[in-house]
Amino acid sequence: MNLLIVDDEYYNVESVRLKLETKRPVFDHIFCAYNLKQALNIFNKYDVSIMICDIEMPGGSGLELLDHIRRRELDTVCIFLTAYAKFEYISQAMKLSSIDYLLKPVEEEQLLLSVDKATAQFEKQQKAARDTRQIVEMKKNELTLLSHYWHELLSQNKLSQLETAVLHYLLQLRHSQTTGPETLRTFYETFLHLLEICLKDSNETEALALLTAQCGSESEERACSSVSALSKWVPGILALFQNCRQKAADTDNAIAAVKAYIYSHLDEKLDRDMLAARVYLSPDYLSHCFKQQTGLSLTNYIIEERIQEAKRLLSDKHKNIRDIAIACGFQNISYFTRQFKKSTGMTPREYRSGEGITEPSLPGEDPQEKISPSHRPE
Repeated sequence: MNLLIVDDEYYNVESVRLKLETKRPVFDHIFCAYNLKQALNIFNKYDVSIMICDIEMPGGSGLELLDHIRRRELDTVCIFLTAYAKFEYISQAMKLSSIDYLLKPVEEEQLLLSVDKATAQFEKQQKAARDTRQIVEMKKNELTLLSHYWHELLSQNKLSQLETAVLHYLLQLRHSQTTGPETLRTFYETFLHLLEICLKDSNETEALALLTAQCGSESEERACSSVSALSKWVPGILALFQNCRQKAADTDNAIAAVKAYIYSHLDEKLDRDMLAARVYLSPDYLSHCFKQQTGLSLTNYIIEERIQEAKRLLSDKHKNIRDIAIACGFQNISYFTRQFKKSTGMTPREYRSGEGITEPSLPGEDPQEKISPSHRPE
């Protein structure tokens, strides 16, 4: 346990330090600072359990120092030791949870009693913190066990039953008096992760993307503000979860319909706007979902399907290459040739001539022994 004395008057600091070292040798270290900057440096380097601080000092007051400490959420117990009995000082000290306000010159007995009170307060705070940490840890373990049961309900799509179970847990959490920020955030992250895992396990990537996009940091801050806020968030996130799954399923059906339409209309003009209108999606959204699901843009998918159909038609050597190009939706033979070579590494003519097509062998004939007429030995 460390103590810090802050005062711009050197002899006052030394007087207090000597009294405490002699009469209260319970501190591991007694640090001394003569202005706000030096005090902050000590707080940055060490844990300070108790602070005895003057108020009016050059470079910043003791009230400013304590306000800074409280903003950092440090549990330092503060005693003000000052020559000024101003009401506004005393009022501000009380707001900042100072444990005592002593006036200079202070009697030794009064100083020691105040330090004893501060020491008891700090030890009480530490015990409460330890107890809270133990309860929080128990709640974490309980949450881990419950999440397995919740996952089972989720995987069976029993959302109503899941909502009831989760809200019951939150009600118990409120009564346990362990509703600090860490506990609330742990629940939020655990439950959201549970929903994400469910979508990952069922390979619902589009639903997962939709859910993630709508669960931003602003939503998290609002949900984790209290148990009541979380109790309102749970039904909302479950409804969103279900909506994302439904929307993704609708999108999957739409993409399947687009694929089917493309396959059966390869010889016609196909464009994004027309295809999107057929499945009642916006062109941009269709493009995004289509690429996410297939790995290809809509344009490249159409070209690839046309090339595959051309390869099939080229196997019939009686069909004219220009007619095949038109039948596959290529009105320009040069463009068809470029796209075909880009996809296969061969021109349509090369593919047909035998580099892409191998004629079937007769039963019992070794394909390696088959020699074309132009290469027969004389």
